[in-house]
Amino acid sequence: MKTQKQRETFIVHMLNKGFENAAQSFSKIVNRNIKISTSQSLVIRHDSDFSYVSEDSDEVYVMITQLMGDFSGKSYLIISREEADEIFRSVSVKKKFEEHLHDALLLEIDNILSASVISSISDTMRSVVYGDVPRLKKVHGEELHDFLKENQDPHETFSIIYSMATFKFDTREKIHPQFIWKISSRIFDLIPEEAVAA
Repeated sequence: MKTQKQRETFIVHMLNKGFENAAQSFSKIVNRNIKISTSQSLVIRHDSDFSYVSEDSDEVYVMITQLMGDFSGKSYLIISREEADEIFRSVSVKKKFEEHLHDALLLEIDNILSASVISSISDTMRSVVYGDVPRLKKVHGEELHDFLKENQDPHETFSIIYSMATFKFDTREKIHPQFIWKISSRIFDLIPEEAVAA
């Protein structure tokens, strides 16, 4: 029987693999060499603990994707206004994105990231999991913790997986968005025993 720590490490590894796949898809869309990696990943076993999430003094963009299938959950991609502006500038170097399409671009980035991670989880765990259409909310940074704590489900236990991602456009590091996965704790029981490295 594998330890809980091994299972948590395995889940983080699947997320990182999904980020790598997402970078390839994102690069094709904007016609630039983009790499996405994680500099920090934490597994929090309490779904109400968002104390590690960095707040901002300005408005932030929160892209939310509902997970459905063999286990439920939500993903939250949090990008500050400054980081979003940097994305728009970087992408516009090779492709012209009108200002009114900015929200659509952020949603597409979230769609790529979420789909890649969900696919990684699904394939590795031989589970049926898929994401709903992402939605975007603009939240003041100081209200971010309260926003993330909303909609607690008293009938199911969730774990939180927090990642500080790094987007590299060509050879320069540009932005560090926060990526949060609130996933049913059932996911740990569904991990195939043989899939967890000794």
